[in-house]
Formats: sequence, C-alpha cells, structure tokens
Amino acid sequence: LAALADAEQRQDVHRQAKALLLVAHLDRLASRFRAAHGRAKQAARLFRTLGDTVGESGALSTLAHASTCLGRNEEAVESALISVHLAEPVATASHKAMLYNYLGVAYLWSRDFAKADQALASAIDWAEASDGLVSAFQPRINQVLVEALGAVPEDEIPSSISRSLVNHVLGQKKAVLSQDAGNDKNLPTSASIADLKIRSVMCVPL
Repeated sequence: LAALADAEQRQDVHRQAKALLLVAHLDRLASRFRAAHGRAKQAARLFRTLGDTVGESGALSTLAHASTCLGRNEEAVESALISVHLAEPVATASHKAMLYNYLGVAYLWSRDFAKADQALASAIDWAEASDGLVSAFQPRINQVLVEALGAVPEDEIPSSISRSLVNHVLGQKKAVLSQDAGNDKNLPTSASIADLKIRSVMCVPL
C-alpha cells in the first residue's frame, strides 16, 4: 500500500498499475475477493492506457479469478478470455500457463467442463514449456476438480458448497479443518456457511 501511495503521489502510472495488481493479488490470497476485484479492474485500465498488454492480461486474469470467487461467472470467463487473447503474441510460457489456468477455473465454475479441461490442458503444456519457472501442479489439481464436478448432475450439486472455501484451499494448497467455521478468522467469509449455520468444515485439495 505504501508503494501504491508513493506511485500515486509521483503520478507514476506504470508503478501505480503494478502496485495495484500486486495488492489485488495479495487481497485474493487473503480471500478479500471484492477488494481484489476492484483493484484488478483498476490496474487493467491503467495498463491499457499505457499499452502494456502483458500487464493488462495479468490484471484481467486476477480479475477473472476474483470474479469467479464472487460468483460472477460470465464476467470471469470474459475477462479470462481477453487476458489469453492479449497475451498470446507476446507473453512468456510461464505467464500463459497462469492465464490458461484461470481461464480453466472460470469455465469450471460456469460448468463448461469441456472448455475447462481444454484450457487447463493448455496451462499444463505452457507450464511444461516454461523450463521449470512454473509448476503444472495447480492446473492438474483443477483438472481433477473438473472431472469430479463433471460427474455430478447439476441438480445434484449441494447448494451448501462454499466456492470461496474451495478456492481458498486450492490457492493455499493446504487442507482446512475447523470446528467453528463461522468465526474462524483463517477462513474466507462465506455466505453458505453463515446462512446454513455450518459449524464444522473440512476441505482437502486432492
């Protein structure tokens, strides 16, 4: 936040965009998805005015993931598709791996499992082409989730599923076990947990 304030004071638009994207990324990791959404959108606009397509694609990818976690599936898919389109001619393999992974996640929660699997396969290919700069672990995990959810009819998916909790566990790559989910400060705020008065939760990244 200090770097962002300094960039704003100096009217350094490029530094401001980079700082906004960094803070949005940190907000997302901390499950502050509304804050991440707003800052990522602002960063994307600044990168666009600068003609920085790689920066804009990264901001749109973060925006897509935040949108997914907020249940805004159409916005998530649209943002992720634009991010991939912008990055295709210029971005590195590691950057494309990240973009395709979040495109796959956006399709996953939109229940377009075929497109989700295709995007995640591209993410794995780009990760493997990055000479070890990024791992294919995350898109492979997401492929397992695609397979699992794809096997369940839409009308049989429990309404109590907490998308924010699932994304939190996938992002942290750590299991969650809580006996008081509603008051556990280590868990993201979840409407489903609050509405259904759920106390005990367990979620494991497979």
